[in-house]
Amino acid sequence: MYLPDRRGSRQAAAALRTSYTAAAMFSFRIGPFPVRVYAWFFLSAVLLGQSYGFGWRMAAWIFVVFVSVLCHELGHAVVGRVFGGHPEIHLQAFGGVTFPQFRKSPGPGRQFVLSVAGPLFGLFLGAAAWGLVQFFPPARGSPALCGAAPRRRRASASSRPELRSGRRRSAQGAPPPRRRARR
Repeated sequence: MYLPDRRGSRQAAAALRTSYTAAAMFSFRIGPFPVRVYAWFFLSAVLLGQSYGFGWRMAAWIFVVFVSVLCHELGHAVVGRVFGGHPEIHLQAFGGVTFPQFRKSPGPGRQFVLSVAGPLFGLFLGAAAWGLVQFFPPARGSPALCGAAPRRRRASASSRPELRSGRRRSAQGAPPPRRRARR
């Protein structure tokens, strides 16, 4: 998320940093961009993926959320850097925020480009993931993607003898009772 402000971006970022009192869980850099990750980011990822349980699927879910949100915020940061800012990325509860830190507030055209850059980077990431699956498809019958169950084949008359006669049979093997024709 890109946050424009009427004041200079440095003052807006400083105001938000002072109003948010939680300490970052860990920090690192991706190229020139400092990244701060707060514990609330992981807690919200766990809450959103609670249907995966607490095993390897949950760990994979948290990794996917982390990479996708970071990629989205990197989109804002790269364009902010191109426009002359010194971006900073914070991954917080339910997403992230990029502070571009410009000397003066950008015009509406640049704000629009900054806003669109994040979703475009997400689309590029999705296209790369799709291409990877197309290039390296999962093994046939494997529940490789997100632990999904393999598709069941529909039974054909040749594979199930009870369907060869054209009439269904009950669980005990007897044909179902015939319905009376309407008069």
